[in-house]
Amino acid sequence: MVRENHHKNFEGPNAWCIELSNDPSTMEAVEEPVQQSAAEVMADIKKALLGRGSMTIRGIGRVFRILDDNRNRQLDVNELLWGLKDFGIGLTEGQVKALLGEMDRDGSNSISFDEFLRALRGDLNESRLAYIRKAYDKLDINKDG
Repeated sequence: MVRENHHKNFEGPNAWCIELSNDPSTMEAVEEPVQQSAAEVMADIKKALLGRGSMTIRGIGRVFRILDDNRNRQLDVNELLWGLKDFGIGLTEGQVKALLGEMDRDGSNSISFDEFLRALRGDLNESRLAYIRKAYDKLDINKDG
């Protein structure tokens, strides 16, 4: 499967070499990719983003825009599959579908920026939630919630 993506910069052209032989003893098995869980894939994505210095909200937003090829502010399976390959994370389509299933909270079969951010950053810890609750309580003057 090959894709053309003209708005991204690639370092040189791809070169393919296919060798055919009449001798079956020279045949080599194709290695199957290692199957990873969604949690392991997320750890790899976080590691790649940390390596690029992209784990801030601004950096994650930039990564999301890079992955969003059709600019609809949603990531589908194909954009996630090829975008992660661009980041050096090679997954099968099945793995990407499983990952998308983990990240997709609204069941739209695509990932919004909020879903992407939440998956990468995780839920708020208790101390941050406590600060948010205190701020909310100060703003909620009539205490009606």
